[in-house]
Amino acid sequence: MSTPKVVFLHGVGDGDPDRAWLTALNTGLYHRGFGSLDHGDVVAPRYDDLLMDKGSNESLPGVTYKSKDDSQCRRRYEQRQAWIQRQLQKDPTMGTYGFGKVADPVAKGGAAGVVKVAPGPLKAVQNYVERDGVRGAVMTRILKDLDGLHGDVVLVAHSLGSVIALDLLDHLPDRVHVRRFVTIGSPAHSKALHKGAERLLKKFPYSRVDDWSNFFCPWDPVTMGRGLAWLFPAAQDFLVRLDDLGPAKVVAAGAHDSVRYLRHESIAGLIGQAVWPTPDPTYRGDSAVAAHLGDGDALRLLVMQFNRQVALKIADPEVKQRFGDAAQLLRDADVAVARQMIEDRRPVPAEWLTLAEGRMPSIPLRWSEAESVRHMAVLATANSTAPYEIDCGDAPLDALPNIAMDLGLNSHFGVVVRKAIVEVRRSALEPKSLRNKFADATKSRWLIAAAGLVLVAAAPIGLMVAAPVGVAGGAAIVGALAGFGPGGMVGGIAAVGGLASTGAMMATVAATVGSTNQAEDDPRTLVAQVAAEYALTQLNLPHDEALWVRITDRDNQINAEIRRLEPFSDEKSSRLTQLRNGHELLERLIAFMSANGLGPKAIPSSDDDLDAQLELTM
Repeated sequence: MSTPKVVFLHGVGDGDPDRAWLTALNTGLYHRGFGSLDHGDVVAPRYDDLLMDKGSNESLPGVTYKSKDDSQCRRRYEQRQAWIQRQLQKDPTMGTYGFGKVADPVAKGGAAGVVKVAPGPLKAVQNYVERDGVRGAVMTRILKDLDGLHGDVVLVAHSLGSVIALDLLDHLPDRVHVRRFVTIGSPAHSKALHKGAERLLKKFPYSRVDDWSNFFCPWDPVTMGRGLAWLFPAAQDFLVRLDDLGPAKVVAAGAHDSVRYLRHESIAGLIGQAVWPTPDPTYRGDSAVAAHLGDGDALRLLVMQFNRQVALKIADPEVKQRFGDAAQLLRDADVAVARQMIEDRRPVPAEWLTLAEGRMPSIPLRWSEAESVRHMAVLATANSTAPYEIDCGDAPLDALPNIAMDLGLNSHFGVVVRKAIVEVRRSALEPKSLRNKFADATKSRWLIAAAGLVLVAAAPIGLMVAAPVGVAGGAAIVGALAGFGPGGMVGGIAAVGGLASTGAMMATVAATVGSTNQAEDDPRTLVAQVAAEYALTQLNLPHDEALWVRITDRDNQINAEIRRLEPFSDEKSSRLTQLRNGHELLERLIAFMSANGLGPKAIPSSDDDLDAQLELTM
């Protein structure tokens, strides 16, 4: 396969006849261990004369890209974008966005007030934007210079060149494919540059372009500290520090220059990787240090296997494909972490080594029957592809018999868990069915509350966790796991292996599958707990009687908050509405538990008995 050409589109000015941009790029490539590019490896059209020629009257070239359903191509595109993000987030001078990431260079730069610097009058930009004849002439010349190219190209565009590149994507010859699209110092975020143009209305050619990375410096007066993703969904923004200088010095030194961008090692490295791609290394067992498979790692494998089973049960082909692609994207993140561990010579469990080699390892048979039932309940009710939300219908429930067998159980276990989830959901979401039982449940709850049991609430992941004695701050540790993001769980959950209670174990599973909402916000986690314990009773296995205490305690907390807010807040305030919804849900769950033997064994049978027992506790 031939080496792809690098196509460089310049911004305003003289078009860089000395190709200082190429010298800078070669400097960055050298520092990243790549070879250098000579003049024969690049195509750098010059059109500076046309930008200033108001008399240009060239027609716009014809569109070669036919709009079509690019849904599947876009998902493949996003998988490649995720790979780029994982690579660049290792660079401390690079800020990445998405999945809750914070662009560190912004926090460190303190560039507010500098990004307000406005560029001077750019007549060339105005001519290109407002005159179709100029646009037609520029695009025609570029396409003429590209004539004769076949296969892959790496498209690098600076400043106004990025705006031109966006116009050009729909007009490239069919024989040309953009392996990598890199924009630097782009002003394309400004709607003024799209005045009267069609480019905002066209669909991005996902099947023609493999990925798009946009780099901007917060002190670049042309970018104004803004990225492109808010206007162009296909763009992935990266905020980059150009040299270790203060904002004023960087602006004075020319923060917008293409030279400063292209000699940055990460930007040059991304281009070099596309020009000289290297195959993924083969990860062999003799090159890694063996390690024991931790609880968190085992749960990640369980989630992966569950997603495979769910995908088999999804009937809709489009949903099936989308779900599978999302699961693959998350699995890629885990594989990347495992491979990094291997490269760093860190201890790696054999199962993760198998995953790094591209094969799916078997689920370890390490959980008891009760633990497996609880795992299944969480998996079937939580979002196993978070942060992506995909309505799979009943597929997660239908997958339970198969995942039960993967866990070394009879498929009957999965059938029972499925039935339990359906019953709890029906009871929790249909208040009329259990409304007549609320009074009895309320009496029982007061008796338990009087016992003065102390609980630790792990609100960040929506489950009430009773931390075992001696584990200070255990719930906080578990809650923090939810912030690790895709791929960050490898080895992380093992840190809370000492949390031995049922609630902590459930919290660990919930954190693993991405459940991060509070209990009253996300009823799925509570439904999972109640369904799991109900299924255990149906299987004649011991269940967690303390679940009643945790749920009633949570309801007491919510009721206290409602009473505190009601005297001052608006009747229909969002917070009160949220709390009341949470209270209603908990009341239904408490009623269901009371009706199905999940409440305390010492429930008083009459008002007299209740009053007598309450007196004994006071």
